[in-house]
Amino acid sequence: MKKETLKQHAYNIIKDKIINCEYAPSALLNEEMLKEDVQASRTPIRDALGRLEQEGLINILPKKGIMISNLSINDMNMTYEFRLMLEPYILQHYGPFLDSEKLLYYYHLFSDHKLLEDKELSSTADDEFHIWIVNSCPNTYFKNSYVAIHNQNLRYRTLSGIRSREKAVDEQSDHLQILSECLKGNWEQASEFMRQHILNSKETSFRLLFSQNTGG
Repeated sequence: MKKETLKQHAYNIIKDKIINCEYAPSALLNEEMLKEDVQASRTPIRDALGRLEQEGLINILPKKGIMISNLSINDMNMTYEFRLMLEPYILQHYGPFLDSEKLLYYYHLFSDHKLLEDKELSSTADDEFHIWIVNSCPNTYFKNSYVAIHNQNLRYRTLSGIRSREKAVDEQSDHLQILSECLKGNWEQASEFMRQHILNSKETSFRLLFSQNTGG
């Protein structure tokens, strides 16, 4: 394995374990543990840890270890607040940068009701759609900032198991509304539908999360 590949390998393994909550929020790790889990030397692991700290997934505590970033209700609120500011703004101001063929691809994808029968595929399509919109924006700072938010969203989904059919149906309908306006070039209305979509997602996520925690 080449040196760069070793670094990427270590990064991918550690990140997957964080996203899948195998390394639980607030857990304290150390380099020796990671070396054993990743089967890599200290150099690629330290490189991976530096990247993960930049992405907000870990905090490196001198003389203590590596702490997995916490996931609190306040954190969840802040991620949705950020998304409400960013994603509708991108559609309204940078919508013309979106590729029309890709818009059609997503419109047909979310029009297929079979998508609802595959929870993993539905989740992947949702993630890729939002990432694509942000990455289509030429503002590099927006794209870099969104990485941390996206990672936290994936952790919430794993931790709470809130990817219900109800949520998937609502999201699919919301996506079609957004895409329909995008295909018309009506960026202001697409932006408003995106804002409402994120609010709907927040409401459903919190309701299902609290219901799960209370056993209701």
